[in-house]
Amino acid sequence: LLVSAGDNKVLTLPVNSIELYASAFPKETIDNHYTYHWQQISAPQGSHGYMEGKDTRRVILSKLSHIGTYQFKVTVTGANHAFGVAHVNVTVKPAPRVNKPPRADISPKEQTITLPTNEVVLDGSKSTDDDKIVEYKWEEMKGPLNDKNKMISQGADSPVLQLKSLVPGIYTFKLTVSDSDGETDSTTAVVTVNDEKDYPPVARAGNDVVLTLPVNHVVLYGNSSTDDKGIASYEWSKTPSSPAVGDMQGTNSPQLKVSNMVLGDYTFVLKVTDTGGQSATSRVTVVVQPEKNTPPVAKAGSDKDLVYPDDTTTLDAKGSYDDQKIVKYHWDQVSGPSSAEMSGADNQVVEVKKLTEGHYVFKLTVTDDKGLTGSGTVAVNVKKDVNQAPVARAGPDVVVHLPNRAAELDGSKSSDDHGIAQYLWTRDAKSPAAGDVINSSNHQAILRLSNLVEGMYKFKLTVLDAKGLKSSDEALLTVKEDEHSAHLVELFLDVDITKFTEENKGQLIRKLAVILDVQDEEIVVEHLKEAGTGHSMMVMFYVKAVGGAKDGQAVAETLKEKIENEEGFFEFRMLKVEPYICRNNCSFHGYCDRSTKLCVCESFWMQDIFKSSFGAKESNCDWSILYVTVIIFGIVMAIGGIIWGICFCMGR
Repeated sequence: LLVSAGDNKVLTLPVNSIELYASAFPKETIDNHYTYHWQQISAPQGSHGYMEGKDTRRVILSKLSHIGTYQFKVTVTGANHAFGVAHVNVTVKPAPRVNKPPRADISPKEQTITLPTNEVVLDGSKSTDDDKIVEYKWEEMKGPLNDKNKMISQGADSPVLQLKSLVPGIYTFKLTVSDSDGETDSTTAVVTVNDEKDYPPVARAGNDVVLTLPVNHVVLYGNSSTDDKGIASYEWSKTPSSPAVGDMQGTNSPQLKVSNMVLGDYTFVLKVTDTGGQSATSRVTVVVQPEKNTPPVAKAGSDKDLVYPDDTTTLDAKGSYDDQKIVKYHWDQVSGPSSAEMSGADNQVVEVKKLTEGHYVFKLTVTDDKGLTGSGTVAVNVKKDVNQAPVARAGPDVVVHLPNRAAELDGSKSSDDHGIAQYLWTRDAKSPAAGDVINSSNHQAILRLSNLVEGMYKFKLTVLDAKGLKSSDEALLTVKEDEHSAHLVELFLDVDITKFTEENKGQLIRKLAVILDVQDEEIVVEHLKEAGTGHSMMVMFYVKAVGGAKDGQAVAETLKEKIENEEGFFEFRMLKVEPYICRNNCSFHGYCDRSTKLCVCESFWMQDIFKSSFGAKESNCDWSILYVTVIIFGIVMAIGGIIWGICFCMGR
């Protein structure tokens, strides 16, 4: 079959639908009916058009909203398997652009400057158009008479206009923009240029001056005077009320030099004039007082104490002063042994030698340039070297309670007139040997001890001074059992103590409070320490109760009953729990070791291995070694008899 789908089609948005027709040759008859099938072969990316009647001769295409070419194929099939194919393209073009006029914009719309600033910039680059702006045109609409070529620096036909050499006045500038279709838009901006203001000068003649004869000259400074444009001239003058005597130099300069002044009050006037002819004045007063002279003050220094054989010292008069000038110093010995020798008696500093035991007084006399004098004395006491024995104070007696095993004895209150040179702490021979001295503190003022055990310690403190004199004192250190010992419980956890944090401690207290049905604050942790086996640690605590604390044995049994077989209740695995005080009577044939909580049996007694290994696993001293020996001997004899009987029967 010869098939045609018609000519290629073109759509221009917003039209997005079209009808396509197919025809075939030879023509369709009643006996030869054709079937039609339309297919979309290709389309622009993202297109989602619709096809209506794709199995008919006429197909309607709609929602062809994506710009590009759509390709369609139609297949026509007749009798006897005759068929034919045709293709057709539908091209979708964008909607024609509708031009919008441009929009002119100047930034800023208003500007104000003050001379000497005479340059501004007007920015029209923010003007917009739907396509593009092809022309910018700037015009001065209104303003003072000025040379336009000098005023417009650059940019008369660009987006940005730069203006310079502006004169005072109000300027109005117009910007016209044109787009590619010839459309235009205009806007204006106003620039106000203010004339430069000239402020009057400020005259400053300086602070008032007081002179004391014989000083009769002064320099007055007007340099601090100011003006916004600059000072053109200075003029100094003296008021008629001032003394007539006095020479002035530099009356037309910032600095005025006045000499040969006499007693009285002078008033000088400074007049300054700026470049605009404006002027200002300022006054300064110079008071000339009569000459004064008071006697000098002699300062011989503080009294001194020497310890023989130190027989030399230095006396210094540097603290002496006068209103004019000290020109002479002189030292004399007023009292004391005559053996003293002075070197440089007419100097400010004198060295005194060969002093012996006694009380010396030295006199200083100072003279000023007018002949007036002043005097002062200084005492020097020379004593023999007397050394007192030190006083040892071992401090108050100290009492500590287990499980705290550390303590301090404070001997820092010991004293000596020349200072203590050595401390020595010694332990009494009858005191417990347990207890370690920390960091050689037995040779320091404060003795620090650790790993103490229950008992009474006596320590002797001996202090020595630099001369070898010594003194001793004693102090008692009593280590007592914890007042809560009957209530304490030892809980062993499988955790390294260095990894056990304060947060872990808080969680442990909360879980203990839950299992024991008490409040968190009623669980009191007294001590944390390494358990000594592996990486485990021991937590020692007790539980508060009304009128005291709960029994440690009862608390330990409660924890064993509720937790021992329950894995994961604590964050760390519980190894064991037991009271601090061992309550095991060891079957009345031994005693319970406080550290291991195991029975130490008497002679001829031993543990019941079944009772200690199964059930409650309680240490005991139930078995008599004599009875066990007899029983074992009987068992051995019985086994031997049975074996002999078996062998005899087999022999028969």
